[in-house]
Amino acid sequence: MVCAEVGGRMIGLCEIEPMFGKMRHVGNLGISIKQGYRDIGIGLDLMKEAEKLDPGRPIIRGSGSESDEC
Repeated sequence: MVCAEVGGRMIGLCEIEPMFGKMRHVGNLGISIKQGYRDIGIGLDLMKEAEKLDPGRPIIRGSGSESDEC
């Protein structure tokens, strides 16, 4: 999991969760950015950092959050 912070407060997170069995070579992407910090590239930066932690695993499904909570 990768987190983004501003002033010591978490404003975003991203995680690639590996799947199991025959699908263990892929992962699910989950990303959440606090309202007020969206549409400025933080999500893309988080996703790039999360991919560095698990290189070579293709992402087949994604999920996002539209809530104010991270």
